[in-house]
Amino acid sequence: MKKSIGVINLGCIPGGDYWNSFISNLKSVIDLNFWEVKSEGHPERGRFGYREIDFDFTDAYDALVLSPGDAKIGLRTPDREPEVGGLYDLIDRAIAKNVPIFGINAGYQALNSAHGKVLRKLSDTEKENLNREQEISLSSVDNNIVGGVDSLIVKIGSGYVVSGNSEEMRKDSVMRQKQDSVNHLVSIGNVPIISCFGEGLACGSQANIQYVHPIVINFFNMAKASLEGRV
Repeated sequence: MKKSIGVINLGCIPGGDYWNSFISNLKSVIDLNFWEVKSEGHPERGRFGYREIDFDFTDAYDALVLSPGDAKIGLRTPDREPEVGGLYDLIDRAIAKNVPIFGINAGYQALNSAHGKVLRKLSDTEKENLNREQEISLSSVDNNIVGGVDSLIVKIGSGYVVSGNSEEMRKDSVMRQKQDSVNHLVSIGNVPIISCFGEGLACGSQANIQYVHPIVINFFNMAKASLEGRV
């Protein structure tokens, strides 16, 4: 039986061109003999949307993906939008239960926000600089997620990014511990674009799959190995 990947929609239009392109790109970089992508959701409840999380995805699926979509999702807080609290709780459970979870674009921002990291709006100059393809060397990055990948050619289209500054918000001791568990592996200037979270297999990228597909391939190969009991 194939292992299942539950894709949680963070604001894409289901069935739209962007959503279909994202799902197609995801399927192109995973082993479809091992993995099965679950992204359609319930036709009426839309339970795969982050606002309609109505069961524990960490029990239902072998791995999770947080989709691109709403660039401002990481700016929301549970007190202003209760549904975001459900999403952040799900992220916490996945990491605590060692369920592999990968976030792309808005999904990456959600992973960071769940760990107390701060988002910020890019200046026009920063947006112009990031919204062009540029080669990023990974030769100095010591992490299995970039194993065998010497460099990436990426561009960032979002108007909001994770802050890479050291004066990030510190809250209670639990949140400080979560903040300290975030490892920003790759940055463009002071903008983190690839990070890992906690001690489990939880990673994400600010850039879309077509720019970081070797990283996504590595992630799901590591997830496969973990599920097969090799690591």
